[in-house]
Amino acid sequence: MNATAAIPLTTPPCPEEQELLTDLAKGSQVEQLLACQYLFAAFSLKKYPEEFDQSLGEQVISAQLERNRRWGAKLLFTARQEMEHLCMVENMLAILNRPSYLWRPNYPVPAESSLIGMPNHLTRFSAHAVETFRYYEKPDSMTLPSPFSDQATSANHPKAAAQIKNLSRAFAGHKNPFGAPRFHSVQDLYTHIRASFDSLFKKRIITARNPNRVINEHFGFNIDLEALVQGQGQKYIDDIITEILEQGEGVQGVPPLGSHFMAFQSILEELTDLAAKHDTLECALPVVNDPSLLGPEFHMGETTPITNGYTREVVQFFNDICQVQNRMLTGFFDKYNVNQTTGIHPPEVNAYFQTAFYPMMTMLVRPLGEIVCRLPADADYKPVPGKLPERTAGPTFEYAVPQGPGNGKAKRDCVAEYITGEAYADEMNRLAKVSSALAKTVPPGYAPLGGRSHEENFTYLSENLTRMAINFIRFWRGEMVTVVPSTNFQNLDNTN
Repeated sequence: MNATAAIPLTTPPCPEEQELLTDLAKGSQVEQLLACQYLFAAFSLKKYPEEFDQSLGEQVISAQLERNRRWGAKLLFTARQEMEHLCMVENMLAILNRPSYLWRPNYPVPAESSLIGMPNHLTRFSAHAVETFRYYEKPDSMTLPSPFSDQATSANHPKAAAQIKNLSRAFAGHKNPFGAPRFHSVQDLYTHIRASFDSLFKKRIITARNPNRVINEHFGFNIDLEALVQGQGQKYIDDIITEILEQGEGVQGVPPLGSHFMAFQSILEELTDLAAKHDTLECALPVVNDPSLLGPEFHMGETTPITNGYTREVVQFFNDICQVQNRMLTGFFDKYNVNQTTGIHPPEVNAYFQTAFYPMMTMLVRPLGEIVCRLPADADYKPVPGKLPERTAGPTFEYAVPQGPGNGKAKRDCVAEYITGEAYADEMNRLAKVSSALAKTVPPGYAPLGGRSHEENFTYLSENLTRMAINFIRFWRGEMVTVVPSTNFQNLDNTN
């Protein structure tokens, strides 16, 4: 399938603007890496009574299921806000009239190859994982012990020490394509981006060049666009960076209760209280860390290869869906426009908006991610009725592009939008057939311990994909129109 070329740069950037564009690319990668890590942990939580050790008793299991529900909601909400922050980064690129940036590296990302001096890796829900997430989101003014050292992991989480290798060192042959990490935190990165914008605006090197491409909806969250409408681009930039930092780190004094930092802090406090009461309680599935389908050249660190044949097909199915979603996001960010009077998008933008976000995330990515976390990781798996596999797989979020510097065209192409709506519909229909085939080929004994069977789940996903393909092409052709109000669009209460 053909993909469109990136938006041409109307003027070459000066060195100072090029540095800003490089930092915005870093921001896009950071937001995506964090969002996928939070999703992975949320998908790994147990959600059925049958998945727990039954000797714990019904009362203990019921109480933990409720905690898992709340913890999962916080993780999913935080991941959703990271997507909002990604949208804000893309808006900053739009203001500069530059193309969107949606590439990110595969997991794991060692600290010396990272963008903020901290490693990123996929790990199931645990106290160690939550400590890691809290550390990502802490204000720079706060001192916390690093969860990334071997010593800290071994002392506080002996089980995690055996599972999570120290990722604070670089791996041979893989260096950060942006150079050595210039930033030590998310706050540091965005503080630098704010300063760069301020300098470029004051020097009149840049102006708000393309305000019509600035997204109003923010995936269900709204930013006041008055400053931008009045031509105050610098104020708009300041407003959205302030919002990113307040939602994440809550940098003004004590982090507010609604911040990501406090969401993880509250989970960690509950886990600490539970540790003394239920030492044997496992609230997460036995998901492996940093699962992978692809070989070493596609990763910057050690992974856990998924060797089970059927599971590999399912994980590839998951990655294909994610890639279609990312292609839609590229088209949405690059072509965004909305009639401010009617609230109607152009047909192509409407097709992307009505498909890539809530339908794909809630009806495909989330349920499929939860299925993957219940499938065996190993080729020699022998089903035992009533028992989980000893090691289960997890979504890999992989791109089939060698990692490290270079390969710029391949990186751009893997997230580039398709030229035609028919190409998207064809791909969704192909994936619907894949899902139908997966429903018919579930190996004997591969049955989840709770909820619907895998056969039912894959049949359901196939039906969802078929319906999405039909709706997508109708939106693309303008046969269906959905009005999107520019204010109060699907605002949700903060679940933190």
